[in-house]
Amino acid sequence: MKAFAISLFPLLLPLAGLAQEAEDIRDIKDLVEIPAPPNYTLWIIAAVVVLIIALLLWKLLTRKKQKPGTAASVIALRELNAAEKLIPGESPEPLVLSATDTIRRYIEKRFSISATRQTTEEFLREIHHEASGALAPFRDELGTFLISCDGVKFGRAGMEASTRQELLESARSFVHATQKPQPAATEK
Repeated sequence: MKAFAISLFPLLLPLAGLAQEAEDIRDIKDLVEIPAPPNYTLWIIAAVVVLIIALLLWKLLTRKKQKPGTAASVIALRELNAAEKLIPGESPEPLVLSATDTIRRYIEKRFSISATRQTTEEFLREIHHEASGALAPFRDELGTFLISCDGVKFGRAGMEASTRQELLESARSFVHATQKPQPAATEK
């Protein structure tokens, strides 16, 4: 019987291989669809647009509302009066910053000259080139005021309380002198 089992073994071996091959060969499966990655570009653009709209609304709702028809000189004098409480402070810098910002905003509103985005030198050069401009009669006084303020802002120069008061009075006198409409230059 042993001899018979040995002789059948080589015959059974190919049959076992066929069964194994039948399991190895399978039919082609359907394609598996891989989903496309989500398009985040549209979401990012939408988020940026919403953020810009929110910032514009916030800026619109939080800006200081002035009464319509309030003259630039009235606003400037009000701000200079409020700055007077800064005179006794330790440092003259807050007073000087407040006064120069007020005067520059006043010039911008009253004379339609870009004064807040220029350096003092650029601004003075601009009004010196305009010989017949509305600020021509005041350019020396204005130049002295702005240069002395720059000395405190950038040079860290000190300033006595009396000089601080004079600086504020100089700013007020400039506003008072320029609040009336300037006569138009006559053409020849």
